[in-house]
Amino acid sequence: MQLVTKTRQRIASTVPPPRNLSKESAALWTQLCKGYGLYQPAQLDVLEDAMRAHDQILFHRKLLSKEGPFRKDERNVFRAHLSQKAIQEWTKIKHSAYTKLRIRFENRNAT
Repeated sequence: MQLVTKTRQRIASTVPPPRNLSKESAALWTQLCKGYGLYQPAQLDVLEDAMRAHDQILFHRKLLSKEGPFRKDERNVFRAHLSQKAIQEWTKIKHSAYTKLRIRFENRNAT
């Protein structure tokens, strides 16, 4: 993580996460705000988009684990589950937001 001044960390640690985020995303929000000194409204808007994408990724992963990677279509032909594509798209959104905020992440394929 980037080194930020103690003043920026203190200000950023007082920024509450949006109410509609999951517990995991809210914890990640707090960690990123404090670690990267994010407190400006424009930064928080981008971070909120990243956390919403994170929630969607978790939702679709849960759905995939429950229903499996394939589904039958109306002709009883096995097709890839639509959540696989959704995970890819939401991951792109999340990583784009991270890049805008200059948040480093280890593996671009991981979320």
